[in-house]
Amino acid sequence: MTKHVMVDLETWSTEQNAVLVAIGAVEFDPNDFGDPADERVARMKTFYQTIDPETFDSAFHISASTMKWWMSPERDDARRRLWRDWDEGACEAGIAITEFASWCKADSDDGLRVYGNGAMFDNTKVQWAHKHYTGWDAWAFYEDGCYRTIKGLAPDLKLERWGTFHHALDDAISQALHMQAVLARLGIKLS
Repeated sequence: MTKHVMVDLETWSTEQNAVLVAIGAVEFDPNDFGDPADERVARMKTFYQTIDPETFDSAFHISASTMKWWMSPERDDARRRLWRDWDEGACEAGIAITEFASWCKADSDDGLRVYGNGAMFDNTKVQWAHKHYTGWDAWAFYEDGCYRTIKGLAPDLKLERWGTFHHALDDAISQALHMQAVLARLGIKLS
């Protein structure tokens, strides 16, 4: 069976070469629906790593407008949690990126699908950073998936937040749970 991974990033820019400050991801079964959310989350394998922004080199971008967005009072909870997570173990950029790619590829002999919230956001930023540090892609182009496209198939089915909004792991969990609900509603099974 294909390994399905939902990824979410927290960044300091919306550019492809954005400074990434956190990577959150879950390995999940897209066909696992019916049990309560907490039981489905307990079955998910997780990856979460904060990244020390000072370890990125000058090839990476920081946007003033994104920093202003992060400073908004609406993001107080997410910002406090991110800073606490940094204190507990932020990693060097190149190490975090390569560890995440290795986590994705582990146990994926039957195939891999990595979903981001938009074909041009999470996945492309991870790919750019991974290629910058290693010289090759984190996964093959045909292993990219787009959660935004899937959620658009059931626009009336609203995403329910799990945990802290704009926390990379919590957002990845929320998106995986929502994708399961959308697929169940549409009667679509993924291999």
